[in-house]
Amino acid sequence: MKKNIMVKRIIAVIAALGIAGAMAACAGSTSEQTAAETTAAQEQTSESGAEIPNPWTDVATAEEAAAGAGLASFTVCENGTETASGPIDWYGFRCMNGIAEADGAIGAAELTVRKGDVTLGDISGDYNDYAYTWETDVEGTTVYCYGNTEGQAMLCEWSNGENAFCFMVQGQGDEADTYGLATDTIGPLVSTWIG
Repeated sequence: MKKNIMVKRIIAVIAALGIAGAMAACAGSTSEQTAAETTAAQEQTSESGAEIPNPWTDVATAEEAAAGAGLASFTVCENGTETASGPIDWYGFRCMNGIAEADGAIGAAELTVRKGDVTLGDISGDYNDYAYTWETDVEGTTVYCYGNTEGQAMLCEWSNGENAFCFMVQGQGDEADTYGLATDTIGPLVSTWIG
C-alpha cells in the first residue's frame, strides 16, 4: 500500500514537472515570439516610419535662396512679367546645399525654376518618362526639353558650364500630365536665367 502511494506521488511529481516544463516552454516561446515581433516592428518603423530631415529651407527672396544654396546669384523675372503663356507670379523661394529654387505660376500652371552647382548633375528632381524629348537653341545655349505633348515642354534643362538650370511646369486638372510651354515662351524664360 505504501508502495502504491509512493508510486502515485512520484507519478504526480513527474506529471507536475512535465506540466510546469510545458508551461515554461510556452511562455518562453511566447516571449521569444513577442521579442521577435517587437524587433521586426521596430525595424519596419525605422525603415518606413523614420522621418528623413527636409533638406530645403524656405526663404523670402531669390537673393536669400542664392546665399543659402552657396551660389553667387539667382535671378528671376519680376512678378507680373507677361509671357505667351500668361503672367509669371512667384509665391515662394527655398534653398538647399547647392540648389536655389523659385516656386510660382505661369498663367494657370505651376512653375518651378532651379539653379544649382553643375557638379550636382540633374537638379530637377523630376524622374518622369516623357513621350517627347528635343533640343532648342536659345542665344547659343542648348536647352533640353521634355514633354508629353509634341512641342510643349514640361521640363527644360541647360547649363552654362558652371551652373545647371531647369524649369518645370505643370498644368491643372485634366492638363496636369500634358500641359507644357511652347518655344515662344521657353526662349524668353531661358534668356532670363541663362547666366
